[in-house]
Amino acid sequence: MLKSLISRVYEDINKNEKGWKLMEITNPKSKLALTLAIVSFIIPLGFIIAVIALVITKESMKEIERFNQKGKVFARSAKITSIVSICIHAIALLIVILALGFDFFNK
Repeated sequence: MLKSLISRVYEDINKNEKGWKLMEITNPKSKLALTLAIVSFIIPLGFIIAVIALVITKESMKEIERFNQKGKVFARSAKITSIVSICIHAIALLIVILALGFDFFNK
């Protein structure tokens, strides 16, 4: 009974052209992940934020597939931006470690 009621309401919402279409919602997690990925470039601890953005991106991709939502472009962009940010921060960390190592051995 509850299942038929939910399916009826769901059909009514999707048939209404002027109203809110449930299938056309952009996934908010994908937008959040993209925002975090962009912010991770700016903040010194961006490595942590980029990893969080990757986790949120993975969850949003599952939700987008499951509920047929929009936002794949945001999620893909967030994934790419997070990976690039992680690589840049890893290179920067490697440079700092090498600089400290050279400084330590030259004394």
